[in-house]
Amino acid sequence: PRASIKPEYIEQAKRAAAAAARGEVVSFGSKWCLTNSYPFFMQHSAAWDIAPSQDDIVQAPEVHTFARHIYLDGRTHPDAEHLQRSVNGHAIAHWEGDALVVDTIGFANTGGTPGGGRVGPGTHLVERFKLIDGGKVLSVTSTWDDPAIYLKPHTYEMTYHKSEPGTYAYEEYCHADDEAQG
Repeated sequence: PRASIKPEYIEQAKRAAAAAARGEVVSFGSKWCLTNSYPFFMQHSAAWDIAPSQDDIVQAPEVHTFARHIYLDGRTHPDAEHLQRSVNGHAIAHWEGDALVVDTIGFANTGGTPGGGRVGPGTHLVERFKLIDGGKVLSVTSTWDDPAIYLKPHTYEMTYHKSEPGTYAYEEYCHADDEAQG
């Protein structure tokens, strides 16, 4: 299902698509190896790792962005005065049965993510991570809400398959001087 995006963002996406169809560069994020906003690495073909501990879970992507920390230690989100915005936002989580519920705010206003996604200062993301198929598949149901961008909250589900033991994920190569990336 499509998100109910406000008309001004739909027009921006149409202009960008038309420019790309004409061969114009519409995003220098990949060419210049800029850091991408969450959830880009969740939608990318590159692998990402999950490193759990008692107090947090770290998602470590093999693309050019930062590791995402999901805090499980009972903390709350900082108040607006103390919130430090970042490309991955501030994520806290708790368990509801066998589902990890992650609540994220505090995204840096980067103007969007590859694929047309949008995040801003008021973006609120709630995700439900759940292992299925005997732990071989991870289901992530995401609900995005931001009244400045979306007409109403929207929800979608993505699934990820666990790699076999010993599988090596190659780091994404990105260098601005590489003509092949131009």
